[in-house]
Amino acid sequence: MSSAELSTGSTALTDPNDLSAVMERVIIAGDLSNLTPAQRNEYYMRVCQSVGLNPLTVPFAFIKLNGKMVLYALRSCADQLRNLHGISIEIVDRKLTDGFLSVHVRATNKDGRKDEDYGVVPVGGTLAGEAGANLMMKAVTKAKRRVTLSICGLGMLDETEVVTVPGAEIVDVEGQTITTVQQPPPEKKKRKSSAAAKREGDYDNTFKELMLKLEKPESEFECRKAWTDNTEWLSTAAPRWYGLLLEAYCMSMKDFGVEIDLDEHDQKFLQEAA
Repeated sequence: MSSAELSTGSTALTDPNDLSAVMERVIIAGDLSNLTPAQRNEYYMRVCQSVGLNPLTVPFAFIKLNGKMVLYALRSCADQLRNLHGISIEIVDRKLTDGFLSVHVRATNKDGRKDEDYGVVPVGGTLAGEAGANLMMKAVTKAKRRVTLSICGLGMLDETEVVTVPGAEIVDVEGQTITTVQQPPPEKKKRKSSAAAKREGDYDNTFKELMLKLEKPESEFECRKAWTDNTEWLSTAAPRWYGLLLEAYCMSMKDFGVEIDLDEHDQKFLQEAA
């Protein structure tokens, strides 16, 4: 979305009846794809206005994910929110476990309210050299942006998460695809049984189905069951996909008031097939 599009009078919400119709469709369907481009512009402007963000800095962008078109947060969104709400970030802990770096951060706003979140990235066995330093910064950035959105009550993806979801389509306000997140080549690993080799054939479908269950469970029981029912598959999953699934599981369980011990799950599930 260009600055010109955002600043034109066509994006002004002047008719309350039109706004009601737009909001009703968005709230009921949870999907922006059925709106017209003008209505998406209006919705974009209204979201910026409601949280105090400057639309000319383009704090959000559009994405098609799991069949729905939604907004996701860009860097300027988190930066502005921290400034607006006087949010300070404290790094609580860093852990390198079984090839995953998890960064635990705590946010405190100017009213003293606190929130915590994690950023998890696959790093391999070590964090040596420039590549390791970049991965460390990536994990910290991911954690900081997640906790910023969380403490401000914005339940949306950040761009550091979007780029890790294969098949996600970055789109413009017209709904035209700008780019599609590509799936990286599967990690090479020794397969010691025909059953393990067969699993690779439907690997992608299993990942997508499980991610969907973990991201939007209806209850704590369903979330936990989705994880435990797939422990065998998880034990041989590529580290990159395991990390994404583990993060989704931990975040959903946190929404139900249950804190998950990342170390415990790493030790239990993240192992090469014997």
